[in-house]
Amino acid sequence: MKRKISAALLSMATGVATILGVQSPALAADDPSYCVTAIYLPGGWGCFIRDGDNWIASDTKGDGRHVEVVWKVRHSNGTVYEAGRCSAGSGATIVCYDDYDKGDDVNFGVLVYDGSTLKDDSGWSGWIDVGA
Repeated sequence: MKRKISAALLSMATGVATILGVQSPALAADDPSYCVTAIYLPGGWGCFIRDGDNWIASDTKGDGRHVEVVWKVRHSNGTVYEAGRCSAGSGATIVCYDDYDKGDDVNFGVLVYDGSTLKDDSGWSGWIDVGA
C-alpha cells in the first residue's frame, strides 16, 4: 500500500481542493456533515471523509493547545497498524490525506494536547469501511 500523507491549511481552500481532491474543503470548518464520522471534544474535532481518503483535524479554540486525529488501518487480511496522525493548532483546520486499498477499514480518535501533555482523549471510533 502506498502511503501518502500531506497537510494543507484549510484557508488555502482552492489549493487543498486541487491537491487533496476534497470537493468542498471550505465546508469542513463550518459543516462536517459530509464526514463519514466526526468526533467532537472541547477545543476541537476530527473526522474521516471517505471520498478522497481525507482526514480533518480542527482546533476550534486557538488557546495554545492543539488537536490531533490519529488513525489505524485494518487490511482485508486482518493486519492492523497505526497509520497516521493529523495535527492542528492555533485555531486552524488541517486536511490530511492517506491512501487506502479496497477492503480496508479505518478507526480513529481525537486527542487534545497542551504542549506534549494529553488533556483529552475521545477513545477510538468503531471500524469504518473506506469504500475504496
